Amino acid sequence: HVYYERTSIYVSFINCIIEDFETRNTPSGNIQCLNSNIKDFRTYENHGATSLVNCILRMGSNYVIFGVQAINSIFVSITNGDEYYFQLSPNSVAYNCVAINIPNFFKQQLASTGNKTSSRDVFFKNLNTFELTEEAKTKFLGTDSTEVGWYGGVLPYTSVPSYPRITKMNVANKSTADGKLSVEIEVSAAK
Repeated sequence: HVYYERTSIYVSFINCIIEDFETRNTPSGNIQCLNSNIKDFRTYENHGATSLVNCILRMGSNYVIFGVQAINSIFVSITNGDEYYFQLSPNSVAYNCVAINIPNFFKQQLASTGNKTSSRDVFFKNLNTFELTEEAKTKFLGTDSTEVGWYGGVLPYTSVPSYPRITKMNVANKSTADGKLSVEIEVSAAK
């Protein structure tokens, strides 16, 4: 859960899964989300800009989203019914984004370009992993010509951590007569 209010620090979320994201009274440009999947994304009228690049925003309430700069991102209504009340405010900007089951989402946008709407059943192959269908991967491209959403862009989402991790380890039960202990490790890192 992320609750962000009135701070002068800069925050980046990269390859994250966030269940609740709310910002109030934040300075412009202080929050950046890259290739992240965010449920219940909420911003308010006096909010500074949140940068969203190759993100999936799963929204369960009807509201207007304020102060967002979205690029190559997907906005999804996860509620049944009332999808028509979601909107991106006029002080937000969106480029090559897709709104799923939210036909009026981009209607207030003047400076935005390349945005599209779609239905859930033709867009996602799997709603648990938010993988796009093969057709959607080629039809809905971001500004960088990769697929929109968290599997596209320069830092595609992966559940494998980017830092090196031990994948195999063998440690001898006893040390040798001269006090040495045999240790074998295998280390792996994301490519």
